[in-house]
Amino acid sequence: MTGNSKISFIKIALFISAIFLLFPIGLKAQKGVIELLPGTQKLTYDSKSGAQKLLGGGVNLNYEGNKVYSDSAYYYENKKLIKAYGHVHVTKNDSLNLYCDSLWYYTDTKKAKLFSRVRVMDNEYRLTTNLLDYDAGSGLAVYQTRGKVENLLKNEVLTSIRGYLYPNEKNFHFSGDVRYRSDSLDMDTDTLQYKYIEKKVYFFGETVIKTTDADMYCNKGWYHTEKQDAVLEDNAFAIQNGKQICGDSLYVSDSEKMAIGRKNVHFIDTANKMEFLSQMAYFSEKQRKGFITDSACIIYQLKDDTLYIHSDSIWIYTDSSNKLERAELFWDVQIYGTKIQGSCDSMTLDKPIERITLHREPMMWNENSELKADTMFVFINDSVIRKVDLIQRSTVVMELDSGNYYNQVGGKLIEAFFRENKLIRVEVNQNAQTNFFPQDTLRSDTLVEIKRQGMSRLYASSLKVYLDSGEVTGVTYFGNPDGAFYPIPLIPKEELFVKNFSFNPEFRPKTRKDIYRRKRGFKK
Repeated sequence: MTGNSKISFIKIALFISAIFLLFPIGLKAQKGVIELLPGTQKLTYDSKSGAQKLLGGGVNLNYEGNKVYSDSAYYYENKKLIKAYGHVHVTKNDSLNLYCDSLWYYTDTKKAKLFSRVRVMDNEYRLTTNLLDYDAGSGLAVYQTRGKVENLLKNEVLTSIRGYLYPNEKNFHFSGDVRYRSDSLDMDTDTLQYKYIEKKVYFFGETVIKTTDADMYCNKGWYHTEKQDAVLEDNAFAIQNGKQICGDSLYVSDSEKMAIGRKNVHFIDTANKMEFLSQMAYFSEKQRKGFITDSACIIYQLKDDTLYIHSDSIWIYTDSSNKLERAELFWDVQIYGTKIQGSCDSMTLDKPIERITLHREPMMWNENSELKADTMFVFINDSVIRKVDLIQRSTVVMELDSGNYYNQVGGKLIEAFFRENKLIRVEVNQNAQTNFFPQDTLRSDTLVEIKRQGMSRLYASSLKVYLDSGEVTGVTYFGNPDGAFYPIPLIPKEELFVKNFSFNPEFRPKTRKDIYRRKRGFKK
């Protein structure tokens, strides 16, 4: 909502309050005196009804500071009742005017009833309805046959089936197909209440709010006209600049450019192909950052996969144009995709360069492969994972034959290359080592049998290992290699595994729900 809506609701309240100054509520009834003004041609008295009838070419009178014009009028002194008919016009101070086809006014109880084509207007607003009842004693005016409040100076209209107006408190309550239209704000709701002292507009029932740059939906909520903040509840949903947020409850501050979501929060950034889930979320456009926690999750759309990334808490940072710049995830990060899974203590996502950094004991899994290092950098290009850099104490382990054997690559620095989300090549720089179990395929008429005869071990300063579904299809080495082949029964225990070898399937998320259950016990 915008500042223009703030001014309008307050002015409507003041206008509604001023309307009923036409019906004096502060003076005692017995002091009311009807004064005939020039233009009233004849006054008669009907003894049967006790009515004084004002006749002629128009009635012109003054009652307690209000000028009343009509084609004819009756005053029943015993009933303390004024009835005016035909082109009724009541005016006060030449700035506030009331028009209707007929009017009844009880001078002692201060109750009024206005019939047919009722219009009340000042220099800025006009209220229109077909039947209006007013009780000064209870301070309530009611219409129940549709009404409209419109601005005479600019594009602003409020309509409803029923209206309950409280001029003393400057409050109003509209219900039934309530519609508010202006250049900066459109609102449709079932019920709308304005409380002048609180400076709040309350809305109930299915509500749609559209501003110049945002659309909002809810079934219940309120808007503070001075602070320009709002709460949307019950199926709350908002869309702005290609971003969507929904939740059980949304708090939005237009002046502070801030939003807070609680329970089942779902934030969608379509431009960056990312979504955020949590039970609590905070976003500040001024501070250019956000925070989500309690079942916090990032949904990262890849070309042919979707990564669900969960951690205890997530900080989100945007640039000066409010585009996602960086996300920082803390404490027990779990990653699940149908083709890629991962786990680490903390993570950084740098969106402009499409790079994910996994900190502190990161692990990644792809098919039968497990990647592990002190730090990992994941590079994404055109929504596809292209490469993963493993830094310090790096290993790539491929499980074979249900864990009977492991193809292994180890070294100080490893580059792992992917194609269509499959590991196809590993390049090792510094302290390169590989252990792999080549397979022999034996074919007969009815059977294909795979046997492994031994293990190849190779040390080199650097090497490249080519892979297909975890099987080594080729090795290229550089600089004074040291190689050996051991038949399986003769493999030395000290040669069986590369340095820093471990295989950790127990930490691998198997399903999307697993990211919320599997914990490696990292300390905050």
